[in-house]
Amino acid sequence: SGIIGNRGQANYAAGNSFQDSFARHLRRQGKHAVALDLGPVLGAGMLAENEDILDMLRSNGFFGIPHEDFLTVIKHAITGEMAPGEPIPPQINAADPYWTRTALYSYLNLVDMAPPDVLLGDGDGSSRDVKAMLATAARFEEVSTIIRDGLSMMLAKAMNMLPFEIDLNKSLNAYGVDSLVAVTIRNWILNNCGVQISVFEILSDLSIEEMASMIAEKGGYGGGETD
Repeated sequence: SGIIGNRGQANYAAGNSFQDSFARHLRRQGKHAVALDLGPVLGAGMLAENEDILDMLRSNGFFGIPHEDFLTVIKHAITGEMAPGEPIPPQINAADPYWTRTALYSYLNLVDMAPPDVLLGDGDGSSRDVKAMLATAARFEEVSTIIRDGLSMMLAKAMNMLPFEIDLNKSLNAYGVDSLVAVTIRNWILNNCGVQISVFEILSDLSIEEMASMIAEKGGYGGGETD
């Protein structure tokens, strides 16, 4: 609540902002204090029983944390245990909270926004758009993977899901994609991959993996080389 907050809950936003600042104040005094800013906890409590509320939160820009990960975070916060390893780069996702459509905050839409194309991380914390990645891909399998990941991210955004919830062995149709969403996906494929496919093909029983391979083949990417 101290970062995004909800309409009608300014008291929560104020309280959580104070707790964040108080934890920082205590840390500066050498005392043990931790403030955790968490979104919806997936798979537990009210959200496990009411998917409508979860969909509403996601549509307002909230990204959840799996229950198992939540418990791990709490454990490390209590014990102060630091696991060995390399720092993990921040994972930033574009959201569409309600205030982005309010004229008062319209300028914020122009600040620190990603390019219009879907961005994919390349493993080192940076991101490149799909077009740029396809232009430098050398092999057919690499191209298929780029398109597959782009499709799954596009589907997750369209259906108010998280990318890790998408099963690449299922078809788009299995996720309840209707003709309107199919048109949006078709346009994304055309704009990013330069390949024209029909709505009928998008709504077919092809898995996301198979569809990505079909798009890569139609686009002639990677020189058609396969292992």
